[in-house]
Amino acid sequence: PPAVRMRAGTTNPTVGDGSAFRSGIPLGSATSSPVFEALVKPERAASATTTPLMIVGLTNSVWGADTAIYPTNGAYFLAATTSNWIAVTRTPTGTTTIDTGIATSSSLFNRMRVELTTTEARFIVNGNLVALISTTLPSANLFVHVSVGNQAGSGTPAAYQELLVSQIRYWMDDPPGGLASLPGAESLT
Repeated sequence: PPAVRMRAGTTNPTVGDGSAFRSGIPLGSATSSPVFEALVKPERAASATTTPLMIVGLTNSVWGADTAIYPTNGAYFLAATTSNWIAVTRTPTGTTTIDTGIATSSSLFNRMRVELTTTEARFIVNGNLVALISTTLPSANLFVHVSVGNQAGSGTPAAYQELLVSQIRYWMDDPPGGLASLPGAESLT
């Protein structure tokens, strides 16, 4: 599908090069049951010698793609030093990670989805649940976040990291029990 090409570096990338897309304001916390979904595909130049840092999901604003510092709050997919996407939940006091088994080298776009509540984070790829985390759940207000960066190494010509992004969606889920459980919902019918 048509996509935006996010690139970390150009012809001679170095540590700290990166590109990020984030919402301008925090869109909600776990208490608002946010759902994030993106259609993405990593790409890497054949001569790449840099270590990628790709994040797809919900994070706090104290982070940018141009550093090797990970977000201090969030629920997101991470591609860095492993060959698979990693599901991550993080707070200032801890981090939980699960290998999703989904390769970062896929030649196809993957539909990556994070569903966050106050009790769990569900990580879904192409309609399949790949991780369920119920610890270290963020409570901070979170931003939509998609980024690619170089966290280690330096490049020769065309040694950049890329992330193709075809779609980003965000919404807040109905509360448990659906719309009818909201106070004053009887006036909506």
